[in-house]
Amino acid sequence: MLNAEQFAATQKANVETLLGLSATSLDATEKLVALNLEVARAALGEASAKAQAVFSAKDPSELFTLQGDLLQPAAEKTAAYVRKVYDIVAATQALCDVRSA
Repeated sequence: MLNAEQFAATQKANVETLLGLSATSLDATEKLVALNLEVARAALGEASAKAQAVFSAKDPSELFTLQGDLLQPAAEKTAAYVRKVYDIVAATQALCDVRSA
């Protein structure tokens, strides 16, 4: 059976673990929000540039060329975004594992 000092020490350790995990979660949330803002800003800038290119197209073949140019970079950017999210999640999981151990 635990005495009062052991109980207090256990509770203190639990609170410290909880606070550490909370800080880690907030840090990960901050990183994800920053990443999403970065992606949104870039997408808005690119959409503006592409819209200008579409409006300046002189014939339909130019529009088809522009459409084809949009698909490849979008796939690459999506893959890069997913990798960054995975890196953030993996780093957070590793920190949580260390702090909860």
